[in-house]
Amino acid sequence: MTTKKRKVNQPASVPKKAAGSKEVALLMPSTAVPVEADPVSIQVEIDNIEVSPSNYRQYYDPEALQEFAAGVRAVGFIISPATVRQQPDGRYQIVAGMRRFLGAKLAGLTHLPCVIRDLTDDQVEDIQMQENVQREDPHPMHEAEGIRRMYKRKLTTEEIAVRLGKSVTWVYKREKLSRLIGDIQEMFLANVFTATQAFEIAALSADAQKSFFERHCNTWKETRPVFGSLTNYLAVYRYDLSEALFDLNDPTLSAKQGACSGCRFNSAYSGLLIPDEAGAGKCTLKTCFDLKRTTHLNRLVTNALTTEQCVAIITYGELPAEIKALVDTLPGAQDIPLYQEEKVTIIEQPEGPDKDDFTMEDYPQEYYDADPDDQEKGEWEEVTTLDQEGYDSALEEFQTEMAAYNVEITNGKSLKALYVCNEELKIVYYYPVAAGRRTELPQKKGKQNIQALIAAKQDTPELLQEEIDRITSREHRNKQLDKEKIQKSVHSELVQLTADENANLAPTDEDRIATRWLVYQTLTYRNKNQVEAYINVHVDYKSKPEELFAAIAKMSDSQFSYLVRMALAGLSGSDSPTSASGFFLKKVAQAAGVNTDAVEAKQTEVAQSRQDRQAVNIGLYKKRIKRHQSVLSQAA
Repeated sequence: MTTKKRKVNQPASVPKKAAGSKEVALLMPSTAVPVEADPVSIQVEIDNIEVSPSNYRQYYDPEALQEFAAGVRAVGFIISPATVRQQPDGRYQIVAGMRRFLGAKLAGLTHLPCVIRDLTDDQVEDIQMQENVQREDPHPMHEAEGIRRMYKRKLTTEEIAVRLGKSVTWVYKREKLSRLIGDIQEMFLANVFTATQAFEIAALSADAQKSFFERHCNTWKETRPVFGSLTNYLAVYRYDLSEALFDLNDPTLSAKQGACSGCRFNSAYSGLLIPDEAGAGKCTLKTCFDLKRTTHLNRLVTNALTTEQCVAIITYGELPAEIKALVDTLPGAQDIPLYQEEKVTIIEQPEGPDKDDFTMEDYPQEYYDADPDDQEKGEWEEVTTLDQEGYDSALEEFQTEMAAYNVEITNGKSLKALYVCNEELKIVYYYPVAAGRRTELPQKKGKQNIQALIAAKQDTPELLQEEIDRITSREHRNKQLDKEKIQKSVHSELVQLTADENANLAPTDEDRIATRWLVYQTLTYRNKNQVEAYINVHVDYKSKPEELFAAIAKMSDSQFSYLVRMALAGLSGSDSPTSASGFFLKKVAQAAGVNTDAVEAKQTEVAQSRQDRQAVNIGLYKKRIKRHQSVLSQAA
C-alpha cells in the first residue's frame, strides 16, 4: 500500500493596506490630479450643473437624502463645496459631491458652492472611485461597478488591488457582481438581496437572471419577495441537468427534442451517452429546458387537483406566480383554499433506509491481521461489505412507521393537498389545524398497541423501552409548546392592557429595566464589546433570559449613562449637525460637561482665518479683473 504526497498550493501574495489606514484608495493613480493651494469656490447655478455619466454610484437612500435635504433647507446653504469641471458648452459637470448636489436640489437651493477643476475623463473616474470607496460603508455594488470601469481602462487585477489596498481575491469577487443585470442590481442596492445572495445570482447567465427576475421579482417594489432558500430557486436557472425537476429520460416532455439522455444540446452528450449519464451535463438550449420544466409542473398540478383530487394547496412562503397561473387554468381550481405551511399539520411520509448508508468499503480482515511490513509490501484490494443487521433493523423500523402513517392517512380525518415549496411539488396528507411540521401517532393508539402486545404476551424489554422513550420525547415537546402558549398569551394580554384607555401607565421598575435593554439592543458591532466590558453584560446565543434580566437590573446609574452615550454615539448620523441623532448627542454632550462653546469658538476661529484668506484672494482677483478691463478698454 503506498501513500501519495499531495502538493499544497500556497496562496498568492496579497497587497497590504497602508499603515494606519482602514482603506487606501488609488495608491498608485495612473493620472496625476492637479492640486491647487486653497482652491476658491464659486456659486454655480444648480440648473447649469449636470450629472457625470462616469459616476457609477447611482443609488442614494431616499430617506437619508430627504433628511440631508431637510438640514440643508434649515441652514439655507451647502457648507462644503462640490468639485466640478466645465464642459465645452459652458455647463458644469459634477465630479465629486453628488449627494450635496441632490440634497441642494431637494432643498430648493438655486446655487451650489463649487470648486472648478480642469480634469480629464480618467482623472474624473479616479476621483469618483476614491470618493466612493473611502466612504465608511461603500455598497459592494458600487465597488463592483468601479472595478469594472478600471478593467475597462485596461488596468490589471493586480494594479486594481494595489490601488484599492485590497487583495486580488477581493477584486475578483467584487467584479463578479458587475455581471448582475440592471434590475437585480437595483434590488441589491435597495437591500432586497444580501451580498451572499447577490453573488449566487451573479453566477447565472444574463438570460437566466432575466428569467428569474420576471418570474419571481417583477413586482418587488410593491411586494417584497420572500425566498425560503434562494439556492433552491436559482437551481432551475443554472440549466444543470443534475438538478432538473423533470425526468431526463421522458421523451414526451418535448416532442421536438425528445429525452435529454440522447439530446445533442446536453453538454455531456457524445453520441454514446447512456440514460444513467444524462444528468452529468448542462442544457445549452434554454427554451427547451424551460418548456420541459413548465410541462412537468403543469402535469404535476393537473394530476394533483384533478386525478388525485387534492382539496387544498399548502405552500412554504408565497405561492410562485407560475404555479398560481397553472392552477388558475384548471376549471374550479381558483376556489381551492391556500394554506401557509405553519397553519396546518402535515403528516410526513417515512423514508425507507438506503443500503448505501449501511455499506462500507474497507480492507479485508487479513490486512489488519498481517504484520506492518506485510501490510506495506502486499497489494490489498478494498472490499465492500453491507451491515445487514443494521439495515434489517432500519427496514423493520421503517415498516412500523409506514404502518402508522397508513393508519393516519386512512382514518377519515386527514385530507389530501398539493404541497409547494419553491418549485418542488408533491402530494401530502394533512390535518387542517396548526401544529408541528412532523406528526406522530396519537398517544392513545400507542398505548393500545403496546397494551395489545402485553395482553398477547408479545412485549419485549426493547418495545417497552421504546414506548417509554416515545412518551418522554412527546412530553418534552409538549412542555416546550406549553411555554410558547404561555408567552403568547402574556404578550397578547399586555398589548390589550396597555391599549386600554383606563390603563395605569405609571412606569414600573421593570419598565426601567426594559428601557435599558432597548438601549442595549441599539448597540452596533463597532462599540458593543467595549460597552459590554464596562457594564459587565455579555449577550450571545448561550445567554439565558433570566440571567440577562438580572444583569441589566443590577446596572448602576453610571453604567446606564455610559450605555446611553455609547449607543447614541454609535447611531448613524450622530456625528452630523443636521440629523436628529446629532442634535441629541450634542445636548447629551453639553449636559455631560463637554464645553461645546469652546469647540465652536475654536472652529469659528479656523473658519474666520479661512474666510480672511479668501477675502484677500478675492480682493486680489478683483484688482486683476479691473486691470484686465482697463487694458482691454485702452486697446479698444
